[in-house]
Amino acid sequence: MLPVVVLFAAGFFFVPQRPALSWWAPAFPRTERHYLELACAARGPDELVLQPEIFGRFDPSDAIVLPLSPSEHAYSFSFPLPDAPLTALRLTARPGAAPLEIRSLRIVTGDGREVLRLRRASFSPVADEEIAATENGWTIRAGHRVPGQASVFTRFSGPVLAPGANHRNAVRCASSVAFLAGVLAVLLLAGTLAVRPRLGKRLCLTLGSLALLAAIVSHRGLLLASLRTWHSPKPPPARALRLELDARTARASPAQLFWNTGRGISEEQSARAAYRDTPHLETLTFPLPAETAVGLRFDPLDHAGSVVVQSLRLVDDTGRTRALIPLETLRAVQQIDRLARGPDGLEIRTTPDATDPILDFDAAGVSLVNATVRAAGLGVPAGR
Repeated sequence: MLPVVVLFAAGFFFVPQRPALSWWAPAFPRTERHYLELACAARGPDELVLQPEIFGRFDPSDAIVLPLSPSEHAYSFSFPLPDAPLTALRLTARPGAAPLEIRSLRIVTGDGREVLRLRRASFSPVADEEIAATENGWTIRAGHRVPGQASVFTRFSGPVLAPGANHRNAVRCASSVAFLAGVLAVLLLAGTLAVRPRLGKRLCLTLGSLALLAAIVSHRGLLLASLRTWHSPKPPPARALRLELDARTARASPAQLFWNTGRGISEEQSARAAYRDTPHLETLTFPLPAETAVGLRFDPLDHAGSVVVQSLRLVDDTGRTRALIPLETLRAVQQIDRLARGPDGLEIRTTPDATDPILDFDAAGVSLVNATVRAAGLGVPAGR
């Protein structure tokens, strides 16, 4: 009889199970997990659905559903992400008639360290939805083809998986299977003792084996997902770094980043980017050399004016955030009238007659950039 049960269970093991059951969830430290952090404001009553793509599919059981009330102020939310490789993310706002403003959307660790920042430029409409920049972020609005909802999605350059996910999945599988097997074994033994007061060793082993087999089959979704996670491709290694700057200014202007690797400041050791003629928040990108620097200089404008810098970060070529640079590391050098932290970021205001305003990074900022370059395996000592 037992061999027949084993064969039946083996066949049933591969029947899809969604969602995967977990009868015993061990408590892992928050810092070991990845979280999806969202700051948004809804102009009308909305329901926002955030759906990650896992193993090549958007499964409804993995969706995060968030009801939103109308508000001019942005509210922040944080959701734990599964210990599985995430390859894409889809956002759906229902009904989507009023624009939904996204102030910030990123994947972070439990202690707040940024892993991946999801920007407006990385999202694409599913149908004909409108994605528009705003002063502090970006909005999505339903189009004409699907008037009842607005859906946008982004695909990551590589799988996003929290460190230690395989260990946590192994502990989760072992503890949950053992817990359910123990409960089933007690129930089977109690039921058998009710009709058969004396139990032999062989019968006890048979009942225990059946309990373990039933527990394994009951956790087939969790076990198979953990195996697929273990065999999932690893994120590609970083080959280059860039400095990303989120800022807004009133008029179009170029900006320039210089790096001194021991040979002084020169045009050859610099990168340019440009603000567009828009008051909305923009992201400027400056590629960095694969070597450490002794100094960094930033020219925010080429004329008199003001810029509000919201964030500075170092990002590798796979899109992952390697480090956040504190805004306080920027120092005024030339033709800067005001440099102060405000509610929206760092306000940089030039002197009225400015033609070449200059900022530089203090020693702590340069050290952070160099440490990030070395940690990415790209660092060449300055001057070589």
